[in-house]
Amino acid sequence: MEGAAGRSVKCGSWIRRPENVNLVVLGLSMTRPGSSSSSSSVAAIEIFSFDPKTTSLSSSPLARHEFEDSDGDPITIAVHPSGDDFICSTSNGGCK
Repeated sequence: MEGAAGRSVKCGSWIRRPENVNLVVLGLSMTRPGSSSSSSSVAAIEIFSFDPKTTSLSSSPLARHEFEDSDGDPITIAVHPSGDDFICSTSNGGCK
């Protein structure tokens, strides 16, 4: 899934919270503005709120974490059933 400004969604998952809050965590790979090479890409995880009535995500993330260049791109995300924790595996074999 290609997003705005060279953003590409690599993986994602629902985060279900006990207080009936719906959240989505997305693993992204983005090209830095003015660059087209893969060496200048940024990998990140963003958490958005989800409104089930309008079936839409919030316009901006509630939280964001950028990976170090050596971490690689996010590949998969697993969320704990309680919604308190999640883990993301990366293309360089690590987990965050």
